[in-house]
Formats: sequence, C-alpha cells, structure tokens
Amino acid sequence: MANGVHTEEFELNMEDENLCAGSAKSDASLNRSYEEDEVTSVVSGRKLCRLVLVSLALLCILQAVLSISLRIAFSNEAGFKNLTKERDELKRTNFDIEGRYKNLTEERDELKKINSAIEANSENLTEERDALKKINSDIEASFKNLTEERDELKRINFDTEASRKNLTEQRDELERKLNIFESQYNSLTEESDKLKRRLKNGWLYFSGSLYYISSNEKTWQESRKDCLQKDADLIIINNKEEQNFMRQFKKYLWIGLTDIETEGKWKWVDGTPLTRSFWGSKEPNGKTLENCGQIKHPDSENNWNDERCSNPHYWICEEKFSL
Repeated sequence: MANGVHTEEFELNMEDENLCAGSAKSDASLNRSYEEDEVTSVVSGRKLCRLVLVSLALLCILQAVLSISLRIAFSNEAGFKNLTKERDELKRTNFDIEGRYKNLTEERDELKKINSAIEANSENLTEERDALKKINSDIEASFKNLTEERDELKRINFDTEASRKNLTEQRDELERKLNIFESQYNSLTEESDKLKRRLKNGWLYFSGSLYYISSNEKTWQESRKDCLQKDADLIIINNKEEQNFMRQFKKYLWIGLTDIETEGKWKWVDGTPLTRSFWGSKEPNGKTLENCGQIKHPDSENNWNDERCSNPHYWICEEKFSL
C-alpha cells in the first residue's frame, strides 16, 4: 500500500511540473508578444504561477490522502467484514466448545462418581482379597494336615492290607487244613463205620488192612470177582509179617498172584511185578497149566503154590485200611 501511495505522489508531481512548464512557455510567448510590458508584470505572473503550482500540489496531496483514506477505509471495511465472519465463527466455535465443555464436565462428574464407586469397590475387594488370602492360608494348612493324615492312613492301610492278606492267607490255610481235617474226619468216620461193619461181618484187621476169609470154595476168577464186589481184591502179600499172618488160617487160599498174561512173569492183581516171594520147594512148576497162586501148606513159611485157576479153593480178600 505504501508503494502505491509514493507512485501516485510521483505522478502528481510530474503533472504539476509539466503544467508549470506549459505555463512558462505561455508566459514567454506573452513576453515575446508584449516586449514592451514592464518587468514588474513578468515578476507578478511568476509569483502567481508559483501560487497556482503550490495549490495544485496541495490538491494532489489532498487527492493522494483522500485516495489513501478511501483505500484504508475499504481495506478496513473488508477486514471488518472478515473480522465479523471470524467473530461469528468464533461464537459458533465457542458455542460448540461450551457444549463440549458441558458434556465433558458431565462426563467428568460421572467419571468421578464411577471412580468413587471403583475406589469403594476396590477397598471392599482388597478386604475380600485379604480375607481370601487368610482363608487360602487356612486351607493350605488344612490341606497339609489332610495330606499328612492321608499318608498316615495310607501307611496304616498298607499295613492293614498286609495284615489282612496274611490273615487271609492264614484263614485260607486254616480253612484248607480244616477241609482236610473234615475230609479226614469224614473218611475216618466212614472208615470207622466201615471197619465196624467189616469186623461185624467177619473181617479181620492187621497192619493197615482188612481181610476176609471165604467160607466156601470158588475158582480164582470167581474168588476175585467176589472180592471186587466187596470193594476189595485178592490179597497182595508184600512182607514176611503178612505172610506169617496168613498161616494161622490153616486153609488152601487163593491169593492175588498170576502169570496168566505172560508165562513166568508173575504179577499181583494191582499190576505190580512180584519181587518178594514165598514159593514152596520146587514151586512154581505148573508152567502153562497152573497160572494162579495159592497158599497151600500153612505150616511152612514158604508155602506158595501155582495151581490151575479153574480149581475151586477158599480165598482171602484184602482192603487197604488205615486208622
């Protein structure tokens, strides 16, 4: 704006100088026309010209000032208008800010209430936490005690289980022995009853066996059949004592000895081979004709004889029996 003003002033000064120069030329022309005028008239015209120039200069200055004033006024009006717009914008902004401030104030108050509630709740939670810590400590102590008691009970239970197992084994062993005892007792009872019946029916007991002496005569096969029907068999003589026991009956008696399967290989009726024998002199001598054994000469210790199996004789049954 300052540069514009100076330019306008320079242009006005140039116009004034041109105007003055024109006037001077006009004066000179007048002077040449009127050479006879007085020198005083010339001097007065110059003074007037100067006054005119000064007036024109002042007018130019006033014009410049007026132009500047108008420009300033115009600029101020535009600035005022802008300021008015800015003011209105600032008012709207301020209104928005006030609304936001009010909202923020309300939110702040609400947050204060919430924070106060949180602080109160935090205090309660702290108390509850401390209470829970105490409870947890008590629980841990109780858990430790329960663990120790559990381990002690496990140990006791283990010992009890071991004792129970031992007692069970002892009980089972006692039951087994009791069963054996009962079985033996029952067997002994049965054997005793059987012995009583046997003895009552004419059987004789000697060295763990019962003996039955027949009262009639039969073949060897028939005699054995009769013994089997009595749950016994023809006698098997294993030792000298039993052989001497047989001598007291003073009879020819079939015994459980035969070589009917293989000639010369004498066997007892239970399938065992003959190892201890009491053959009479030159016995056995019947070969294939005489295949069954008998007691023939009771007065002699060696009194066995081989005899035809089909001949009838008395016989003696034996049943192993132990009391």
